[in-house]
Amino acid sequence: MHNSKQKRHIAHQADGNVSPGSTYLLADALIKANNDFDILSISEMGHSDGGVYGRRRKRDFFVRSLLNVEPPNPNLALSK
Repeated sequence: MHNSKQKRHIAHQADGNVSPGSTYLLADALIKANNDFDILSISEMGHSDGGVYGRRRKRDFFVRSLLNVEPPNPNLALSK
């Protein structure tokens, strides 16, 4: 893995297609290459996009990484 300034987002859904060990091997390679990344592990979602929570976390990652702004806090919206 080459060193890159771009931050990566790794999402792993616990299913039978990819073992968590494979995801951790990728994370280990990124660490060894001194690459920044976020990792999100979602259980009981099968082979999916992570549901509502996974989609929100993915959107938040892109808002932070591409727009350089903080996304809205959904917890604040719920408390009003």
